[in-house]
Amino acid sequence: MARPRNNYNKEVADFDISNSNVSEQAVEEKKKFKDTDLIPCMSVIVGALFFEGDRSKELYCWEYAGDVVEVEYRDLISAVRKHDKAVYQPRFIIQNDDFLKEHEDIVLMYANLYSPEDYRKILSLAPDVMKQTIERMPEGAKKSLKNFAIQAIGDGTLDSIQRVKVIDEVYGTQLLLKLSN
Repeated sequence: MARPRNNYNKEVADFDISNSNVSEQAVEEKKKFKDTDLIPCMSVIVGALFFEGDRSKELYCWEYAGDVVEVEYRDLISAVRKHDKAVYQPRFIIQNDDFLKEHEDIVLMYANLYSPEDYRKILSLAPDVMKQTIERMPEGAKKSLKNFAIQAIGDGTLDSIQRVKVIDEVYGTQLLLKLSN
């Protein structure tokens, strides 16, 4: 049921602001993006990454972690609006400050991300500490760490049997078999 609006008789006080200490602040204008503007995005996935633009149907390809590819604004904003996991369980990091100013939730999420150097540090922890650390990580970071560990075992940078056993235990994998080959 709609309620009638209350109309109050409010008196408005006239006052002079010419002598006030209010300073004029520069008003930042939001950048207007065109649909085809290109936004740089950096892959955080170990190995190749493919992302199909929802609007343009363009297939964006990153070859390795750290690779930067420009994604059309219309595809990126569509992914953000749909809460696509490529953005929110990030497979790539948006590297345009003007775009990020409009999406504070993404900026907050990025503040909690892990870098490849962080993954190396986690994998070098004592096995019991490593297990506790992995169990406290967000799901997206756990998946990335697992992929990082697989690559580290493959290239020989992770060769500790105890640490690989922890990874097998946490993820339900059998990476120890790969290590012994």
